[in-house]
Amino acid sequence: MDVTHDRLVEILRSRYDHYSARAILAEALDKQKIAVKPAYTAAEVEKIAEHMEARRDRTEQVAAYLRVEAKPAPAPHAAAPPVAPAAAPAQPHAKAPEKSAGHTGTPAKNG
Repeated sequence: MDVTHDRLVEILRSRYDHYSARAILAEALDKQKIAVKPAYTAAEVEKIAEHMEARRDRTEQVAAYLRVEAKPAPAPHAAAPPVAPAAAPAQPHAKAPEKSAGHTGTPAKNG
């Protein structure tokens, strides 16, 4: 995935101030023989990340950010067709059991 020049500066700002980030990026481009342009390929960003690691100036995290930024975006998943909710089976309303005429629901007394 292409990464813009401005985005590279933003990433370098996680370690340096704005002006230093621009100077460090210019140095990396020069050392890696990459021309200044509006956007860079993943391979070019990898070279910049390698340069950052070679600096040994607490730039490991910057190199990691650069690599993440250059990764291609994941392919969108094919949209699954919408699934209609299953209709609940029709159930007849159950009637309450009828009480027998002689039953009151209380236990009978013996005696």
